[in-house]
Amino acid sequence: MARQLPKRQEAHLNLYRQGTVRDLVEASKIYTTLYNVLDRDVANRTVKTQGSHTRNLCRVRQGLDLIRALFEQFLSSKCHRELNGPPIEFHRSCSR
Repeated sequence: MARQLPKRQEAHLNLYRQGTVRDLVEASKIYTTLYNVLDRDVANRTVKTQGSHTRNLCRVRQGLDLIRALFEQFLSSKCHRELNGPPIEFHRSCSR
């Protein structure tokens, strides 16, 4: 039986399906910088509103942080060392 993720992790991994990333892709066609997105949400007082671009940016960032933490945990695990690990290029790209 497959191991289930905690609800918080599962929510971060389902961001695209929920439209969060899709929403940001569409916003990138309208706004030229992240500052423009933030300024709009601040002006409209929608920074913390569900579905706002700013809130979606925060959710995507949290999801990426979670994925980074999972990879770091894997790279430092005993299981990873026993498998001889990925090539050097992979380590370099993950250490940025």
